[in-house]
Amino acid sequence: MIQEIVQHWPNIVILMVAIFVYSYLIDKVFFRPVQRILNERKARIRDATNLVDESRNELDRRFAEYEDAILSARRKGLKIKEDARQEADAHRKAELDKVRQAVAAELKESEAELVEASGRIRKELEQLIPGLAREMAKKILGREVAA
Repeated sequence: MIQEIVQHWPNIVILMVAIFVYSYLIDKVFFRPVQRILNERKARIRDATNLVDESRNELDRRFAEYEDAILSARRKGLKIKEDARQEADAHRKAELDKVRQAVAAELKESEAELVEASGRIRKELEQLIPGLAREMAKKILGREVAA
C-alpha cells in the first residue's frame, strides 16, 4: 500500500497543484467578483438607508415647520377674532351710551312737557272751578247762585 502511494506521488503532487490552481482561479473568477458585487450591494443599501434617514429627518423637520405655521396662523386668527370682538364690544357700548343719552334727553323733555301741561291743566281747572261750583250749588239747592 505504501508502495502504491510512493508510485503515485507525482500524481498526488500534480493533483494538489491542480487543486491550488483551480481554487485560485475559482477565487479570482467566481468568489471575488461575487464578493465585490455583494459589497457593492451592501454599500448601495447603506447609501439608500442613509438617504431614507435623511429624507425622514427632512420630512420630520418640514412637518414640524408646517405644524408651527398652522399653530401660528391659528393664534393670529384667534387674536384677530378677539380684537374684532373687543372692537365690537366698544362700538356696542358707545352706541348704548348714545342711546341712553338720547333717551335721557327725551325723558327730560317729556318731563318738562308734562310739568308744563300739568301747570296749564291746573290753571284751566282753577278757572273752571268757580263755574263748576255754581253749577253744583244750583243743582243741589235747586236755584241760581251768584258768584
